[in-house]
Order: sequence, then C-alpha cells, then structure tokens
Amino acid sequence: MPNTAELSVAPDEDLVVRLRRGDATAFSVILDRHRTRAVSFAARMTGDPDGAEALAHDAFVKMASEAGRGSSDKPFRVWLFSILHGLVSDFVTKNRPESRASLERVSSARGSADAAGERPPGETRELFTALMKLSPANREVLLLRVHEGMSYDEIAEVTGDRVATIRGRMNHAIEQLRKEVR
Repeated sequence: MPNTAELSVAPDEDLVVRLRRGDATAFSVILDRHRTRAVSFAARMTGDPDGAEALAHDAFVKMASEAGRGSSDKPFRVWLFSILHGLVSDFVTKNRPESRASLERVSSARGSADAAGERPPGETRELFTALMKLSPANREVLLLRVHEGMSYDEIAEVTGDRVATIRGRMNHAIEQLRKEVR
C-alpha cells in the first residue's frame, strides 16, 4: 500500500479511485491538495471567511460521499467545484445581505491562502472591493476563469450554464471591474 508521500504525486483521478475503495489516506491527500483553493474560492464568493471554511468542509464531505457511490464521471477539479458551486449558491441565496462580511475580516482570513500563493497576482483592496460588487454569477465565472484557470467549457460544466452564457458573464464582469478600478 502506497504511503502519503507516494500518493502526494498521484493524479486526482487516481486518488478518487482509491477513495472509492475507502482509502482514507487518499482523502487526506485530496484535502491537503485542494482545501486552500476551495476555502479561498468560497471566501471570495461569499465574503464570509467563517462560512467559507464550513462550505469547503461540506464540499469535501459531499465529494467523499459521492466518490463512495462512484457517481461522477467529471474531471476531479470540475467535479469538486461543481459541488462547491451548489453549496456556495445556496449560501449566497439564503444569506445575500448578511453574507457580506467586512473587507478587513475577509482580508485577514485570506492570509493563510495568500501565504500559500493562492492570492491572485495584483489583487488589492480596491480590486477585492470591486470583485465583491459583481453579481455572484459574474464573480463566480471570473474567479473560476482567472483564479482557477478553468476553460469556458469547464466553467459551463461546473455551473450548468451554456458556454455562451459564461462568456457573456465574463465579458460583463471584466467591463464592470474596469469601471470600478479606474
């Protein structure tokens, strides 16, 4: 049986196969590999660092449960962010005004993600404030494209929207950010 060091270089999809067989070490490697990105994404989407931790936790629990049933044929990253998308969407819908924590609180909570290199290059307070002014749908597309490096096809798979819709949201988000960050 491979140890954690050997599994740490295994592709995500191989880890999911091991997870389906009940390998807790594979889950640990997946969690170590993707936790910071999941929390960072959720924090940027919700503006709530405490809620982001909980959402990321719930996404990994749901991912492990679904892996046990063998229910996903999507690439791992698309699958994980599809789960996170659903949880974040529910959170934002239920807590729309209340989910906006102060910028200082969100920025300080992101410190661990920033230290791990997860902060997008050049993100300033001004940019973060402008990002939080975007609609959740536009912000999500922008984050998945720029921060996560997903293709438009992958984003469409995550959100369940058409590629043309995703491209339109991306264009709108960029235009709105240009106006806000002048």
